[in-house]
Amino acid sequence: MAFLQLSRPTLLKLATALENGRLSPPFLVSTIANYVPATLSQTVVDELNRLIGESVKCSHIAYTLRLLAAERSTSQPNAILKQVCCSLTQQQPKRCDRSLTVWCLTKSCVLFLGFDCLCDRLQ
Repeated sequence: MAFLQLSRPTLLKLATALENGRLSPPFLVSTIANYVPATLSQTVVDELNRLIGESVKCSHIAYTLRLLAAERSTSQPNAILKQVCCSLTQQQPKRCDRSLTVWCLTKSCVLFLGFDCLCDRLQ
């Protein structure tokens, strides 16, 4: 479950390191420091070592991390749209339209131009 707390870029970086052999068992906090945020290092190390203890290969772990990253890339845009709609609905209880709304998430921005009742279409 530790992998669920990782961002998409972190998942991909960790998968690449496992595939290329830059990370290999036994995993230590010091060895994953360049790939995982310090606050999550110990839980990720524990998870990686648990999987290796169950005879899961690094290539399988990397594949799973890439699957999780791919799922995130398809589900996050919908979550952003729903968040924008919810915030607009709170500001205007009966209407959900704006001529321009910019919603930023991390380093990428999603631009919505003239959407009318987008909330209704998303639900």
